[in-house]
Amino acid sequence: MVKLTAATDDLMRARVLQREGNVVSAQALCRAVLVRQPDQFDALCLLGRLLVQSEHFGEAVLLLRRAASLGATDAETNQYLARALIGLGHDDEAIAVLTTALRRSPTHIPTIKRLASELQRCARRDEARALLGDALFRVGAATAATGLLEHWARLLPDDPVPAHRLAAMRGEAPPERAADEYVTYLFDRYADTFDESLQNLGYQGPALVTTLLQAAGFTPDKQLDILDAGCGTGLSASTLQPFAAHLTGVDLSPAMVDKARQRGGYDTLVVAELTDYLGRHTTQFDLIVAMDSLNYFGELSTVFRNAAHALRPTGCFAFTLEKAGATQPGYKLNTNARYSHTTAYVEQQLANTGFTIQAMDAAVLRHNDDEPVHGLAVLARRGTVA
Repeated sequence: MVKLTAATDDLMRARVLQREGNVVSAQALCRAVLVRQPDQFDALCLLGRLLVQSEHFGEAVLLLRRAASLGATDAETNQYLARALIGLGHDDEAIAVLTTALRRSPTHIPTIKRLASELQRCARRDEARALLGDALFRVGAATAATGLLEHWARLLPDDPVPAHRLAAMRGEAPPERAADEYVTYLFDRYADTFDESLQNLGYQGPALVTTLLQAAGFTPDKQLDILDAGCGTGLSASTLQPFAAHLTGVDLSPAMVDKARQRGGYDTLVVAELTDYLGRHTTQFDLIVAMDSLNYFGELSTVFRNAAHALRPTGCFAFTLEKAGATQPGYKLNTNARYSHTTAYVEQQLANTGFTIQAMDAAVLRHNDDEPVHGLAVLARRGTVA
Protein backbone atom coordinates (compact mmCIF):
# COMPACT_ATOMS: atom_id res chain seq x y z
CA MET A 1 0.00 0.00 0.00
CA VAL A 2 2.91 2.36 0.78
CA LYS A 3 4.42 1.73 -2.63
CA LEU A 4 1.09 2.35 -4.32
CA THR A 5 0.70 5.67 -2.47
CA ALA A 6 4.24 6.74 -3.37
CA ALA A 7 3.67 5.83 -7.02
CA THR A 8 0.41 7.72 -7.08
CA ASP A 9 2.03 10.80 -5.55
CA ASP A 10 4.93 10.66 -8.03
CA LEU A 11 2.57 10.32 -10.98
CA MET A 12 0.43 13.21 -9.78
CA ARG A 13 3.57 15.37 -9.56
CA ALA A 14 4.66 14.14 -13.01
CA ARG A 15 1.36 15.25 -14.52
CA VAL A 16 1.72 18.68 -12.93
CA LEU A 17 5.23 18.98 -14.38
CA GLN A 18 3.91 17.88 -17.77
CA ARG A 19 1.28 20.63 -17.72
CA GLU A 20 4.00 23.12 -16.76
CA GLY A 21 6.07 22.04 -19.74
CA ASN A 22 8.80 20.37 -17.66
CA VAL A 23 8.80 17.14 -19.64
CA VAL A 24 12.28 15.99 -18.57
CA SER A 25 11.46 16.10 -14.84
CA ALA A 26 8.10 14.44 -15.45
CA GLN A 27 9.88 11.61 -17.27
CA ALA A 28 12.33 11.18 -14.40
CA LEU A 29 9.50 10.73 -11.89
CA CYS A 30 7.83 8.11 -14.13
CA ARG A 31 11.13 6.25 -14.47
CA ALA A 32 11.54 6.26 -10.69
CA VAL A 33 8.12 4.64 -10.33
CA LEU A 34 8.96 2.00 -12.95
CA VAL A 35 12.24 1.13 -11.17
CA ARG A 36 10.17 0.20 -8.12
CA GLN A 37 7.24 -1.27 -10.06
CA PRO A 38 8.21 -2.24 -13.66
CA ASP A 39 4.60 -2.95 -14.66
CA GLN A 40 3.00 0.06 -13.03
CA PHE A 41 0.30 0.65 -15.61
CA ASP A 42 -0.21 4.43 -15.27
CA ALA A 43 3.52 5.08 -15.24
CA LEU A 44 4.00 3.10 -18.47
CA CYS A 45 1.23 5.05 -20.17
CA LEU A 46 2.36 8.46 -18.94
CA LEU A 47 6.03 7.94 -19.68
CA GLY A 48 5.16 6.61 -23.13
CA ARG A 49 3.17 9.76 -23.86
CA LEU A 50 5.94 12.01 -22.53
CA LEU A 51 8.47 10.25 -24.73
CA VAL A 52 6.26 10.80 -27.78
CA GLN A 53 6.13 14.50 -26.89
CA SER A 54 9.91 14.63 -26.85
CA GLU A 55 10.12 12.49 -30.02
CA HIS A 56 11.85 9.51 -28.42
CA PHE A 57 9.66 7.20 -30.45
CA GLY A 58 11.50 3.90 -30.09
CA GLU A 59 11.32 3.73 -26.30
CA ALA A 60 7.77 5.13 -26.40
CA VAL A 61 6.63 2.22 -28.58
CA LEU A 62 8.14 -0.32 -26.19
CA LEU A 63 6.46 1.24 -23.16
CA LEU A 64 3.09 1.77 -24.76
CA ARG A 65 3.03 -1.76 -26.17
CA ARG A 66 3.80 -3.07 -22.69
CA ALA A 67 0.89 -0.99 -21.38
CA ALA A 68 -1.32 -2.45 -24.11
CA SER A 69 -0.30 -5.98 -23.09
CA LEU A 70 -1.41 -5.11 -19.56
CA GLY A 71 -4.83 -4.00 -20.78
CA ALA A 72 -4.52 -0.41 -22.00
CA THR A 73 -7.34 0.01 -24.49
CA ASP A 74 -8.13 3.71 -24.00
CA ALA A 75 -8.20 5.80 -27.14
CA GLU A 76 -5.60 8.31 -25.94
CA THR A 77 -2.92 5.69 -25.26
CA ASN A 78 -3.53 4.11 -28.64
CA GLN A 79 -3.26 7.49 -30.33
CA TYR A 80 0.12 8.06 -28.72
CA LEU A 81 1.25 4.59 -29.75
CA ALA A 82 0.18 5.38 -33.32
CA ARG A 83 2.08 8.69 -33.21
CA ALA A 84 5.21 6.86 -32.04
CA LEU A 85 4.89 4.28 -34.80
CA ILE A 86 4.44 7.03 -37.38
CA GLY A 87 7.55 8.71 -35.99
CA LEU A 88 9.45 5.49 -36.65
CA GLY A 89 8.02 5.25 -40.17
CA HIS A 90 5.80 2.26 -39.33
CA ASP A 91 2.68 3.68 -40.98
CA ASP A 92 0.85 0.41 -41.59
CA GLU A 93 1.23 -0.58 -37.92
CA ALA A 94 -0.03 2.85 -36.84
CA ILE A 95 -3.09 2.51 -39.06
CA ALA A 96 -3.77 -0.96 -37.61
CA VAL A 97 -3.53 0.38 -34.04
CA LEU A 98 -5.92 3.25 -34.79
CA THR A 99 -8.34 0.97 -36.64
CA THR A 100 -8.50 -1.39 -33.67
CA ALA A 101 -9.00 1.53 -31.28
CA LEU A 102 -11.83 2.86 -33.42
CA ARG A 103 -13.62 -0.48 -33.35
CA ARG A 104 -13.69 -0.16 -29.57
CA SER A 105 -14.87 3.47 -29.63
CA PRO A 106 -16.58 4.08 -33.00
CA THR A 107 -17.52 7.69 -32.28
CA HIS A 108 -14.24 8.85 -30.71
CA ILE A 109 -13.63 11.96 -32.79
CA PRO A 110 -9.86 12.40 -32.17
CA THR A 111 -9.20 8.81 -33.25
CA ILE A 112 -11.33 9.25 -36.37
CA LYS A 113 -9.48 12.42 -37.31
CA ARG A 114 -6.02 10.95 -36.70
CA LEU A 115 -6.79 7.78 -38.64
CA ALA A 116 -8.25 9.78 -41.55
CA SER A 117 -5.17 12.00 -41.59
CA GLU A 118 -2.83 9.03 -41.59
CA LEU A 119 -4.76 7.31 -44.41
CA GLN A 120 -4.60 10.47 -46.48
CA ARG A 121 -0.89 10.91 -45.76
CA CYS A 122 -0.33 7.37 -47.01
CA ALA A 123 -2.19 8.15 -50.27
CA ARG A 124 -5.21 6.08 -49.20
CA ARG A 125 -7.71 8.82 -50.05
CA ASP A 126 -10.69 6.58 -50.74
CA GLU A 127 -10.28 4.86 -47.38
CA ALA A 128 -10.07 8.23 -45.64
CA ARG A 129 -13.30 9.35 -47.34
CA ALA A 130 -15.05 6.11 -46.43
CA LEU A 131 -13.92 6.42 -42.81
CA LEU A 132 -15.17 9.99 -42.50
CA GLY A 133 -18.42 9.21 -44.27
CA ASP A 134 -19.13 6.26 -41.96
CA ALA A 135 -18.26 8.39 -38.96
CA LEU A 136 -20.70 11.11 -40.01
CA PHE A 137 -23.50 8.57 -40.28
CA ARG A 138 -22.70 7.34 -36.76
CA VAL A 139 -22.37 10.81 -35.25
CA GLY A 140 -25.52 12.10 -36.97
CA ALA A 141 -26.52 15.70 -36.32
CA ALA A 142 -24.35 16.08 -33.21
CA THR A 143 -22.12 19.11 -32.82
CA ALA A 144 -19.17 16.80 -33.42
CA ALA A 145 -20.31 16.39 -37.03
CA THR A 146 -19.24 19.95 -37.81
CA GLY A 147 -15.73 19.29 -36.52
CA LEU A 148 -15.49 16.12 -38.59
CA LEU A 149 -16.65 17.93 -41.72
CA GLU A 150 -14.17 20.74 -41.14
CA HIS A 151 -11.37 18.20 -40.73
CA TRP A 152 -12.53 16.43 -43.90
CA ALA A 153 -12.52 19.73 -45.82
CA ARG A 154 -8.98 20.55 -44.64
CA LEU A 155 -7.76 17.05 -45.42
CA LEU A 156 -9.39 16.82 -48.87
CA PRO A 157 -9.98 20.43 -49.97
CA ASP A 158 -11.22 19.43 -53.42
CA ASP A 159 -13.87 17.04 -52.08
CA PRO A 160 -17.44 18.34 -52.64
CA VAL A 161 -18.96 16.22 -49.86
CA PRO A 162 -17.80 18.27 -46.84
CA ALA A 163 -18.24 21.53 -48.78
CA HIS A 164 -21.92 20.80 -49.45
CA ARG A 165 -22.65 19.57 -45.93
CA LEU A 166 -20.89 22.52 -44.29
CA ALA A 167 -22.78 24.99 -46.46
CA ALA A 168 -26.01 23.35 -45.29
CA MET A 169 -25.07 23.29 -41.61
CA ARG A 170 -23.76 26.85 -41.54
CA GLY A 171 -26.61 28.37 -43.53
CA GLU A 172 -24.20 29.73 -46.11
CA ALA A 173 -25.26 30.96 -49.54
CA PRO A 174 -26.19 27.69 -51.25
CA PRO A 175 -24.76 26.39 -54.52
CA GLU A 176 -27.32 26.12 -57.31
CA ARG A 177 -27.33 22.35 -56.94
CA ALA A 178 -25.51 19.55 -55.19
CA ALA A 179 -22.32 18.50 -56.97
CA ASP A 180 -22.50 15.27 -58.94
CA GLU A 181 -19.69 13.79 -56.85
CA TYR A 182 -21.62 14.51 -53.66
CA VAL A 183 -24.81 12.84 -54.91
CA THR A 184 -22.93 9.82 -56.26
CA TYR A 185 -20.96 9.43 -53.04
CA LEU A 186 -24.06 9.75 -50.86
CA PHE A 187 -26.25 7.27 -52.71
CA ASP A 188 -23.56 4.74 -53.54
CA ARG A 189 -23.00 4.45 -49.80
CA TYR A 190 -26.71 4.45 -49.04
CA ALA A 191 -27.77 1.85 -51.64
CA ASP A 192 -27.66 -1.26 -49.45
CA THR A 193 -29.91 0.23 -46.75
CA PHE A 194 -31.94 2.62 -48.92
CA ASP A 195 -35.19 0.66 -49.15
CA GLU A 196 -35.26 -0.21 -45.46
CA SER A 197 -34.51 3.38 -44.48
CA LEU A 198 -37.28 4.82 -46.64
CA GLN A 199 -39.72 2.27 -45.29
CA ASN A 200 -38.82 3.33 -41.75
CA LEU A 201 -39.30 6.98 -42.77
CA GLY A 202 -42.75 6.31 -44.18
CA TYR A 203 -41.70 7.31 -47.72
CA GLN A 204 -44.70 8.21 -49.88
CA GLY A 205 -43.11 8.41 -53.34
CA PRO A 206 -44.90 5.52 -55.10
CA ALA A 207 -48.26 6.47 -53.57
CA LEU A 208 -47.83 10.05 -54.77
CA VAL A 209 -46.99 8.80 -58.27
CA THR A 210 -50.34 6.99 -58.34
CA THR A 211 -52.19 10.11 -57.20
CA LEU A 212 -50.53 12.28 -59.83
CA LEU A 213 -51.16 9.81 -62.65
CA GLN A 214 -54.81 9.61 -61.67
CA ALA A 215 -54.96 13.42 -61.72
CA ALA A 216 -53.57 13.38 -65.27
CA GLY A 217 -56.21 10.90 -66.41
CA PHE A 218 -53.68 8.28 -67.46
CA THR A 219 -54.97 4.74 -67.83
CA PRO A 220 -52.87 1.62 -67.16
CA ASP A 221 -52.85 0.41 -70.78
CA LYS A 222 -49.07 0.24 -71.36
CA GLN A 223 -49.06 3.01 -73.96
CA LEU A 224 -46.52 5.49 -72.57
CA ASP A 225 -42.80 5.93 -72.90
CA ILE A 226 -41.87 6.80 -69.31
CA LEU A 227 -38.67 8.05 -67.69
CA ASP A 228 -38.15 7.43 -63.98
CA ALA A 229 -35.75 10.30 -63.35
CA GLY A 230 -33.60 9.60 -60.31
CA CYS A 231 -34.94 6.07 -60.14
CA GLY A 232 -32.83 5.06 -57.14
CA THR A 233 -33.36 1.39 -56.31
CA GLY A 234 -36.51 1.27 -58.45
CA LEU A 235 -39.19 1.75 -55.81
CA SER A 236 -41.55 3.36 -58.35
CA ALA A 237 -41.11 0.70 -61.04
CA SER A 238 -44.09 -1.44 -60.06
CA THR A 239 -46.33 1.65 -59.97
CA LEU A 240 -45.20 2.82 -63.41
CA GLN A 241 -45.12 -0.53 -65.21
CA PRO A 242 -48.88 -0.77 -65.93
CA PHE A 243 -48.71 2.56 -67.78
CA ALA A 244 -45.49 1.93 -69.68
CA ALA A 245 -44.87 0.68 -73.18
CA HIS A 246 -41.21 1.33 -72.33
CA LEU A 247 -39.87 2.24 -68.89
CA THR A 248 -36.44 3.86 -68.56
CA GLY A 249 -34.69 4.51 -65.27
CA VAL A 250 -31.81 6.95 -64.90
CA ASP A 251 -29.75 7.67 -61.78
CA LEU A 252 -26.37 9.19 -61.02
CA SER A 253 -25.44 6.43 -58.55
CA PRO A 254 -24.12 3.20 -60.09
CA ALA A 255 -24.89 1.33 -56.86
CA MET A 256 -28.52 2.48 -56.95
CA VAL A 257 -28.88 1.45 -60.60
CA ASP A 258 -27.50 -1.98 -59.72
CA LYS A 259 -30.20 -2.34 -57.06
CA ALA A 260 -32.88 -1.23 -59.56
CA ARG A 261 -31.59 -3.81 -62.03
CA GLN A 262 -31.86 -6.52 -59.39
CA ARG A 263 -35.42 -5.43 -58.59
CA GLY A 264 -36.43 -5.52 -62.25
CA GLY A 265 -39.27 -3.82 -64.08
CA TYR A 266 -37.23 -1.47 -66.30
CA ASP A 267 -36.67 -1.89 -70.00
CA THR A 268 -33.62 0.37 -69.86
CA LEU A 269 -31.43 1.53 -66.98
CA VAL A 270 -28.81 4.25 -67.36
CA VAL A 271 -26.18 5.75 -65.05
CA ALA A 272 -26.18 9.47 -65.89
CA GLU A 273 -26.63 12.94 -64.44
CA LEU A 274 -30.30 13.83 -64.81
CA THR A 275 -30.07 17.29 -66.39
CA ASP A 276 -27.51 16.15 -68.93
CA TYR A 277 -29.52 13.04 -69.78
CA LEU A 278 -32.69 15.05 -70.39
CA GLY A 279 -30.80 17.52 -72.55
CA ARG A 280 -29.55 14.72 -74.79
CA HIS A 281 -33.02 13.30 -75.51
CA THR A 282 -35.46 15.22 -77.69
CA THR A 283 -39.25 14.59 -77.54
CA GLN A 284 -38.66 11.00 -76.42
CA PHE A 285 -40.97 10.60 -73.42
CA ASP A 286 -44.68 10.90 -72.73
CA LEU A 287 -44.12 11.07 -68.99
CA ILE A 288 -41.19 11.96 -66.77
CA VAL A 289 -41.44 11.11 -63.08
CA ALA A 290 -38.99 12.52 -60.50
CA MET A 291 -39.87 11.35 -57.00
CA ASP A 292 -37.58 12.74 -54.30
CA SER A 293 -34.95 13.54 -56.95
CA LEU A 294 -35.17 17.31 -57.26
CA ASN A 295 -34.34 17.79 -53.58
CA TYR A 296 -30.71 17.98 -54.67
CA PHE A 297 -31.38 20.89 -57.02
CA GLY A 298 -31.76 24.46 -55.83
CA GLU A 299 -32.09 26.34 -59.10
CA LEU A 300 -34.76 24.54 -61.15
CA SER A 301 -34.92 26.36 -64.48
CA THR A 302 -32.29 24.18 -66.20
CA VAL A 303 -33.74 20.84 -65.17
CA PHE A 304 -37.28 22.05 -66.02
CA ARG A 305 -36.17 23.31 -69.43
CA ASN A 306 -34.41 20.04 -70.21
CA ALA A 307 -37.43 18.05 -69.06
CA ALA A 308 -39.59 20.04 -71.49
CA HIS A 309 -37.01 19.30 -74.20
CA ALA A 310 -37.21 15.55 -73.53
CA LEU A 311 -41.02 15.40 -73.44
CA ARG A 312 -43.27 14.96 -76.44
CA PRO A 313 -45.87 17.69 -77.06
CA THR A 314 -48.44 17.64 -74.23
CA GLY A 315 -46.23 15.19 -72.30
CA CYS A 316 -46.32 15.37 -68.50
CA PHE A 317 -43.79 15.94 -65.76
CA ALA A 318 -44.63 14.55 -62.30
CA PHE A 319 -42.35 15.35 -59.38
CA THR A 320 -42.06 16.08 -55.68
CA LEU A 321 -40.14 18.78 -53.84
CA GLU A 322 -39.67 19.70 -50.22
CA LYS A 323 -41.61 22.87 -49.47
CA ALA A 324 -40.01 26.06 -48.12
CA GLY A 325 -41.96 28.69 -46.24
CA ALA A 326 -43.43 31.54 -48.27
CA THR A 327 -41.08 34.05 -46.63
CA GLN A 328 -37.99 32.12 -47.73
CA PRO A 329 -36.08 32.95 -50.91
CA GLY A 330 -36.98 30.85 -53.94
CA TYR A 331 -34.94 27.92 -52.69
CA LYS A 332 -33.02 27.07 -49.57
CA LEU A 333 -30.35 24.53 -48.66
CA ASN A 334 -31.49 22.97 -45.40
CA THR A 335 -29.41 21.50 -42.60
CA ASN A 336 -30.34 18.03 -43.89
CA ALA A 337 -28.30 18.93 -47.04
CA ARG A 338 -31.42 18.86 -49.24
CA TYR A 339 -33.09 21.83 -50.89
CA SER A 340 -36.60 23.11 -50.34
CA HIS A 341 -38.52 25.45 -52.66
CA THR A 342 -41.32 27.94 -52.31
CA THR A 343 -44.56 27.36 -54.18
CA ALA A 344 -44.22 30.71 -55.96
CA TYR A 345 -40.72 29.84 -57.19
CA VAL A 346 -41.85 26.47 -58.57
CA GLU A 347 -44.83 28.05 -60.31
CA GLN A 348 -42.65 30.73 -61.90
CA GLN A 349 -39.99 28.31 -63.12
CA LEU A 350 -42.59 26.00 -64.65
CA ALA A 351 -44.24 28.90 -66.45
CA ASN A 352 -40.85 30.14 -67.70
CA THR A 353 -40.06 26.75 -69.22
CA GLY A 354 -43.36 26.21 -70.99
CA PHE A 355 -45.26 24.03 -68.54
CA THR A 356 -48.88 24.31 -67.47
CA ILE A 357 -49.61 23.12 -63.95
CA GLN A 358 -52.26 20.40 -63.79
CA ALA A 359 -51.94 19.70 -60.07
CA MET A 360 -49.84 21.11 -57.24
CA ASP A 361 -50.79 19.58 -53.92
CA ALA A 362 -49.36 19.81 -50.45
CA ALA A 363 -48.10 16.40 -49.37
CA VAL A 364 -46.16 14.71 -46.59
CA LEU A 365 -43.21 13.13 -48.40
CA ARG A 366 -41.83 11.11 -45.47
CA HIS A 367 -40.92 11.57 -41.80
CA ASN A 368 -37.58 12.56 -40.30
CA ASP A 369 -37.11 12.13 -36.55
CA ASP A 370 -40.86 11.42 -36.33
CA GLU A 371 -41.60 14.83 -37.84
CA PRO A 372 -43.43 15.09 -41.18
CA VAL A 373 -41.46 16.42 -44.15
CA HIS A 374 -43.87 18.72 -45.95
CA GLY A 375 -43.61 19.00 -49.68
CA LEU A 376 -45.29 19.54 -53.00
CA ALA A 377 -46.57 16.88 -55.39
CA VAL A 378 -46.69 18.47 -58.82
CA LEU A 379 -48.02 17.46 -62.23
CA ALA A 380 -47.22 19.79 -65.11
CA ARG A 381 -48.00 19.40 -68.80
CA ARG A 382 -45.67 20.55 -71.52
CA GLY A 383 -46.90 23.37 -73.74
CA THR A 384 -44.78 25.66 -75.88
CA VAL A 385 -41.19 25.66 -74.65
CA ALA A 386 -40.05 29.16 -73.68
